[in-house]
Amino acid sequence: MKTISLHLYSALSLAFTLSAAARSALIEFPETSNSHQRQFVTEAYLAKSEPVLRKVISQNELHTKWNLSEVQTLEKLSKAISCQYLANTSLIKISLNESLNLNRDKLLETLAKSVTDHHSQRIKADLETEVENLNHQLAVHNDTLSEKRKQLTILIQQYGIPYQKSFHADSPEEEPHLTEYAIYQKSLKRLDEIEEKAALEKSRIDQLLAIPDENLLKLSTMLTLPENKIVKYVEQHHQKLEEVAALNKLGLASNHPEVQAPSHQAKLALKDAFREASSLKEALELENEINSKQIAVMRERAEIHQTNCIDYSIHFFRYAVAVREYKSAIEHKQRLLDERNEKQLALKKQKSCRIHFIR
Repeated sequence: MKTISLHLYSALSLAFTLSAAARSALIEFPETSNSHQRQFVTEAYLAKSEPVLRKVISQNELHTKWNLSEVQTLEKLSKAISCQYLANTSLIKISLNESLNLNRDKLLETLAKSVTDHHSQRIKADLETEVENLNHQLAVHNDTLSEKRKQLTILIQQYGIPYQKSFHADSPEEEPHLTEYAIYQKSLKRLDEIEEKAALEKSRIDQLLAIPDENLLKLSTMLTLPENKIVKYVEQHHQKLEEVAALNKLGLASNHPEVQAPSHQAKLALKDAFREASSLKEALELENEINSKQIAVMRERAEIHQTNCIDYSIHFFRYAVAVREYKSAIEHKQRLLDERNEKQLALKKQKSCRIHFIR
């Protein structure tokens, strides 16, 4: 806001006053960071407000001097006053009509003083109201801040999130323990490996289970089987059959005691081989079942880690929101404190208006 030089303005006003034969007063209002032209226009309007005029009437006993009613006195004085805002300044000009048959010097002085007092009282009342409102807001906000702090404390005690480095580490190398997400990923990888291995094993076992026992005996020597005793019994069976054949060549009949002994042993070895084949198939079926159970256990563990991972994410999200809201509440409180302190300082250092009389 540009302020006109009072010396220059006084010279200009002097010429105007001499030609108009009127006495005037300039009221200079203190400027603030919020000052604007509309505010000073309002001040010019309020210079003729009823509270200001009543004070002038009372101090100058116009009621008695003019011998008029209260309403008539207010109306006459209002018509005798001219108020003007000086553009691009913080000044308003007040003039009295020379038709008033009174001590216009005293009347103008009283009027100017009444205007400035009314302005100061209004500004003071506004500041006091603002300070009171800010104190009320602070009291309410302190309760809100306490509630935010309480909510954050509950989450800290319930989840312990602030004490888990995994939520604050910038890189995996800085984290001494695996995060729940890393554990979940590791369990998925392990599950994939086991399922792939089990699928290959099951395919091989199913092929073996589909082979008849007779063929299994023939193929036993070519198969890599766990604890394969079939080969042993098949070899014993062939060995005894070869002994029987050798004895037959020597002319011994099948019912000869020396022939019956290896023949019987050959039958026992074959029986043992078939029994071993059946046992092997049972073992293979059991291995399939064990592999399936192991996969089920690993899948269940992976699901548990996935649930934990989701829970941890939810916990951390709630914690992050609580921290953000708590910090926001602290910042808002500081803004309220700063604003209140600013209003209190303005109240203590409230500037007065200056009055300049000109002719």
